Amino acid sequence: MSGSEEKNGGDTSAQELVDTLFGQREELSVHEKNSRAAHKELPDFLFGRSDEQDALPLSDVSYYEATVIEEDNLKFLAPYIDELSLFETRWGYKKGGETRDEWCRRMEMQAVPVLNELTKVCAEEGLFHPQALYFYVHCTADGETLKILPKNEKDASPELHFPRLANGCCVCDRFKQTESSGACDVAGLIAVNLGKTVSETVKQWQKEERFEEAGLLSGYAAELLKAMTEYAATVMTKEGVCVGPLHFFGTPETCPAKVQSDLLGILPSELIGISFSRSYLMMPEYTALAMLLPR
Repeated sequence: MSGSEEKNGGDTSAQELVDTLFGQREELSVHEKNSRAAHKELPDFLFGRSDEQDALPLSDVSYYEATVIEEDNLKFLAPYIDELSLFETRWGYKKGGETRDEWCRRMEMQAVPVLNELTKVCAEEGLFHPQALYFYVHCTADGETLKILPKNEKDASPELHFPRLANGCCVCDRFKQTESSGACDVAGLIAVNLGKTVSETVKQWQKEERFEEAGLLSGYAAELLKAMTEYAATVMTKEGVCVGPLHFFGTPETCPAKVQSDLLGILPSELIGISFSRSYLMMPEYTALAMLLPR
């Protein structure tokens, strides 16, 4: 164990940053790393066969019934936090002309102590209460529109529109089209929130003109929100129902209001304290929606 690791008692070190941020030449998202790990654990029959998801021996899970994940100990989210995004994008520690090792050493001196102290404060004051809810649904695609089939035929069928990208790809391409002999696919809907305390604390610190601290906490919360979403996706991937990529719809500020309304209309989001504000945006502030796609 290095001297810094002994001093920090297992806190993030420069070497860990090198391994985490630059250990592989290939750029991998957190979810891609988790999917590769799941590939080693899950049976071979989940991979390497036809892309038709209905050919997979799906797990015995309940569709249209929510599963809640709740854990106040933030240590379980540590492997899912994107330190590069946190340090460089959220906190503004930009890489200059330095090498990757030089940048990581600078992060150990400048950013890592801040992260460790902030993590300690968050734990002592109970600022985060991460919760996730996931929900398997049947759906089918009609061009660039995804139709989520309701549990009961009399209910309305929410529709999500995914524009085709410049490269010609569209999220709906992963799903069976409506005219495919009545077949449908399965998708996993995810709702995540970090509780009200963190947003209240950010506002209180701003009121007290502790702007730098408020900015650090807000950036950390934004990355924790994504980390909780990735964690929920990993749990679902191990269940073997949806083993495709994670599509992140975003937070109240970035996710289209209609998507929020449609998804929260079928998700029992009240189970983890998510509701709508008077401006029809999700609450609490640090809330996000995502979808785990078929293979």
